[in-house]
Amino acid sequence: NAEYMGAATGILSCEKNIPIELLNINQTQRCINMALDMMNYTQKVKIEGVPLTLKIGVHYGRVIAGVIGYHKPQFSLIGDTVNTTSRVCSTGLNGKLTISDTAYANVKGSELYFEKRVIEAKGKGDLITYVVEKRKTHNSNW
Repeated sequence: NAEYMGAATGILSCEKNIPIELLNINQTQRCINMALDMMNYTQKVKIEGVPLTLKIGVHYGRVIAGVIGYHKPQFSLIGDTVNTTSRVCSTGLNGKLTISDTAYANVKGSELYFEKRVIEAKGKGDLITYVVEKRKTHNSNW
């Protein structure tokens, strides 16, 4: 079992090269679309005959970013958003995309189906999360 946590956001220098029709989609929706595409692609991947399974958690919020450490400097994101994202992912289901209530507020009414869950998150108490079941229509443009 390998675990990797990554973070992405709308980095302005990168957004210059994104087609305008994608820029019109909010950042949370683009992140969810990309996560669904990643999960769809990895279903075809096998490692030593075992299918690769992803568990992805998405949350939306502010973070503090910077280089931390003197002897071994590393780029890091810190803040409650990082902690919440970790809890959303760790309490999610294998092979599923789980989003926080905050992320859901940015995409409700979209082309997605959601299953609401209330989970107990360490250090956070009860969190409302949503499992993204599938797209109503498939469009791989994220």
